[in-house]
Amino acid sequence: MKNEKNIAILQEMAEKVRICMFTTLSADDVFSSRPMGTAKIEDDGSIWFYK
Repeated sequence: MKNEKNIAILQEMAEKVRICMFTTLSADDVFSSRPMGTAKIEDDGSIWFYK
């Protein structure tokens, strides 16, 4: 039950904010960021993005 509540909170937050920044750190310690948009939010809390 607790997990279902957390998933519902995550879904609500993801629906409000449709864009996120995906950031990686290279082997040379350089950050690289790119915007990603929410494509789909599954009932189990999985979020699909497109870039």
